[in-house]
Amino acid sequence: MVESNLRLTDTNSATDSDGRVWGIEAPLFSLVLCAAFLSIALWLALWNRTGMSATSTIAVGAIPVIVTLAYVLFKQSRPPGYDVDLVEYWLSGQAFGPRDQQPNSDDSDGPSILPTLARMSEPSASVAKVQPPKPAGS
Repeated sequence: MVESNLRLTDTNSATDSDGRVWGIEAPLFSLVLCAAFLSIALWLALWNRTGMSATSTIAVGAIPVIVTLAYVLFKQSRPPGYDVDLVEYWLSGQAFGPRDQQPNSDDSDGPSILPTLARMSEPSASVAKVQPPKPAGS
């Protein structure tokens, strides 16, 4: 069998990113495309079926794109689920995280390690007492 000096290393570089289109992450870019399609459809529907002026129909039609771009810029480079956690926090007042520790009933400042340290300093029967060394000249 012939040995090779070729070293193979897995990098998983393709799984690190979903890609970007014009600086927007690919999953979020699909939202921008859908909002653009909705804005054009809304603009055409308003312009053809109502007596509104062209500038007012453009202004109303631009609302989906503006709202979607604001959401995309908010969500960009944030961890997955950040927006859902933020809405839950706004609605319930509770964020995802560790629970607060409840203080002991006898200690208003919270748990203390002083009783544990006091027990550690007590001599026990299983520990032999060590005598300090005697000076050499006595």
